[in-house]
Amino acid sequence: MSVVFRKTAMNKLSSPDRLDQIVEVIDPKGWIVLLVLLVIIGIGIFWSIFGSVATKVLGPCMLMKTGGVNIVSSGVSGKITDVSIDEGDFVRLGDTLFRVERGSLLQDIYFQRQQLQQEQDAALKKAELRKQTLINLQKNLETLEKTKKNKMELLKDGLVTQQSVFEIENQMVSTEKQIKDLDIEDLSASQALKTMEDKLEILLNQYEEAHNILSPYTGRVLSVDVNYDSIVNVGDPLASIELSGKNVSELEAVIYVPALEGKKIEPGMSLLISPSTVQPEEYGMMRGVVKSVSVFPATRQNMLKVLGDEKLVQQMSASGAPIAVEADLKPNSAIKSGYEWTSSKGPPIKINSGTFCNAFITIKEQRPISLVIPVFKKALGG
Repeated sequence: MSVVFRKTAMNKLSSPDRLDQIVEVIDPKGWIVLLVLLVIIGIGIFWSIFGSVATKVLGPCMLMKTGGVNIVSSGVSGKITDVSIDEGDFVRLGDTLFRVERGSLLQDIYFQRQQLQQEQDAALKKAELRKQTLINLQKNLETLEKTKKNKMELLKDGLVTQQSVFEIENQMVSTEKQIKDLDIEDLSASQALKTMEDKLEILLNQYEEAHNILSPYTGRVLSVDVNYDSIVNVGDPLASIELSGKNVSELEAVIYVPALEGKKIEPGMSLLISPSTVQPEEYGMMRGVVKSVSVFPATRQNMLKVLGDEKLVQQMSASGAPIAVEADLKPNSAIKSGYEWTSSKGPPIKINSGTFCNAFITIKEQRPISLVIPVFKKALGG
């Protein structure tokens, strides 16, 4: 048995297996993986040199007509007794929006009416008295005229003196003066009553103007900020109206960004806008260009004037007073929405003013390799 094994071993030693075959260091699958890795590395190098990385600033924004949003404020203090509008209503200049009851003005009107009535009653009694006095004076004057005529006849005959005629004439002058004084009293009384009537008319007009709060604009009602029975003071916002008409053109975006980020934004920078009513994954985002950047942070009053909603103001200024950025949207009449999108067609709907959105403003673009080189330098101690 040992002889057989020894022979076999000798045969293997004298004729080793597969010495004429090439040894496989990497199989074909490995070559494919290696090739893919090289392609990826090549693409990465190419992109790092010729590609670009955008640095963007994110901010909430509102789409609105270029005419902006205007606040209707109360010019009086009182209680809302009627609300004639709802959100979305179209109103014209001069339309009645609210009715406000002014308690203090009503008291003034009531007092003025009472005073006028008292004066009218007193004036009526005085007028009757003056009328009777006038009748008596006129009768007295007629009597004096007859007496004078008789005296003049007697004076011709020497039966009376000139002095007695003078006395009658003096009495006539005095009576005529009293009649003129009565006329003056009538005129003064009439003027006094007219003054009081005018004052009452002014109060009534003020009440009517205060009672009916009219629209100072033509446009669409975005918000109604008071309800029936609400108590309002002078200057309180009642509603917000988006202007419409020949001076109002297309949509624009009003963006609010943190103050530190706002300093990096300049007019002409491009941006993308994602409306809340559109899925960006499906339809992309709207393209736009920065039109203006506010120099100072926006105040609450300015934001309220633009947005017309206190909740939106609080939401957009939660992290402090922001910088306001205005941007124009790029128009495209071939797309249903009327604006250019990152996708070819955009959404099949119209984008309306008052739509809340997010804006991504590109403040800087640079090659990727410029970001990597400083890291390598730091790692190498350069």
